[in-house]
Amino acid sequence: MSLFTLIVILGVLLIIGGVSLLATPLITFLSAGYFIIILFFIHGVFGIIQGISEKRYDKDFFFAVVSLVLGIIGFVVPGAAAMNNSILLYLAACWFILQGVLTIVEAVKNKAQGTGMTVLGVVLGVLEIIAGGYSFAHPTMLAVGMGTLIGFYFVLTGINTIMTGSARCIGGNGLTVMFTVMGVVTIIGGLAMLVTPLLNFLSLGHCIIILFFLNGVLGIFQAVTEKRYGKEFGFAILSLILGIIGCAVPGAAAMTNSVLLFLAAGWFLVHGVLSIIKALQKKKQGAKTAEWVIGIVLGVLALILGAYSLAHPALLAMSLGFLVSFYFIESGANMIFVGSEFSKAIALTRAQQFAAANAAGKH
Repeated sequence: MSLFTLIVILGVLLIIGGVSLLATPLITFLSAGYFIIILFFIHGVFGIIQGISEKRYDKDFFFAVVSLVLGIIGFVVPGAAAMNNSILLYLAACWFILQGVLTIVEAVKNKAQGTGMTVLGVVLGVLEIIAGGYSFAHPTMLAVGMGTLIGFYFVLTGINTIMTGSARCIGGNGLTVMFTVMGVVTIIGGLAMLVTPLLNFLSLGHCIIILFFLNGVLGIFQAVTEKRYGKEFGFAILSLILGIIGCAVPGAAAMTNSVLLFLAAGWFLVHGVLSIIKALQKKKQGAKTAEWVIGIVLGVLALILGAYSLAHPALLAMSLGFLVSFYFIESGANMIFVGSEFSKAIALTRAQQFAAANAAGKH
């Protein structure tokens, strides 16, 4: 087994670990305190060993000793990890506020960049200050957010690791390996989600809020940089506001899920009515009996399904959760298929190059 194959495997493990961390963001954050204690201890030990071996007893050696002492205290004193988590929370909240102030100051100083960029910088700075103030008022929400960020960090690191390993793995078939591995991981994630369909649906609310926020930020940034302040800019501002409200208001994700349920049920009803209307139109146009009858039957089934969904929203939620799982499995299968197509294309290109080289040699 080559080094690059091991790197790809490590990337897969990081992604699986990141996905599992995303499922338990609060527990993920609470474990951060133990990681800090371990890092202090390891940094202290290695710093002292390096200082003694190189006979350098300067400030680095002093900080290594302090780091080791803090690590030992963290292991010995009960509640030290929880204290670290509390300090980490308030440091993060302070960082948001400080970053917001610095962003505003920098935006005001760099007025030469244009009014749009200045306004964007001030808006982002104000949002950061609001996020910092909200974090002080609701530290639990910040803890969940930081736990989620740690999970995303593991997933992104895993993807980067896979891309690094697959770029050199198995000759020129790096893309094939990357798509295949990502496909397998996606299928595994989809199969895991099949066990928890209701949780899959409940997570959709958070995903929609995050998408609103990201769409708003990117839309505003694009409009400001391109100096286009049309309806797209207005929708981007609205999207950002909805994203902020979703992040700030407790229960917004649950409300989003409720709206999503009624929209799905309403879609079934509207789709059923339209199917029946279309089938009746086909009947008037002289279509085959079987064709318009099937259209009416499907329309009636859609109406029944919509009405049943309104009466039993929990079952609709589970069904949507299953659909999310099937979507992941289908996406994984498509990735594997794309990877195999890359492999075939590479093999065909090499065969053509070999045939061309042989033809040139005969001449």
